[in-house]
Amino acid sequence: GQHQLANETLFLRDYKSLIETFRVENPKVNIFLSIPPPIYRIREIENDLVMQVNDRLPGFIQRISQETNCHLINVYNALGGEKLTKRECFNEDGVHPNDIEYNLIAETVAEGLRPFLK
Repeated sequence: GQHQLANETLFLRDYKSLIETFRVENPKVNIFLSIPPPIYRIREIENDLVMQVNDRLPGFIQRISQETNCHLINVYNALGGEKLTKRECFNEDGVHPNDIEYNLIAETVAEGLRPFLK
């Protein structure tokens, strides 16, 4: 309820503040935000944490990216997104990457950066 809304407001404010700090130091900087990989639901992790990472964090980071004119690299979708279609990319714990995931992360980040490399 109210506590969660306050936390979301603080998260958004603090994230934007961090971006602004970088821009003050270097106004021409290109800033890239990444939506992290999803967590695959497993019993050892609190469902609330899984819900926050999978259901809320992607939208927050997209919103911040749009509001701050930052570039977005969507590792979340590359690794299964909301439908959790790439379980094979994760170790048994459903959180930590295996070699397949490391490669997908690297490919996704490289694709996002490629237009900015000269």
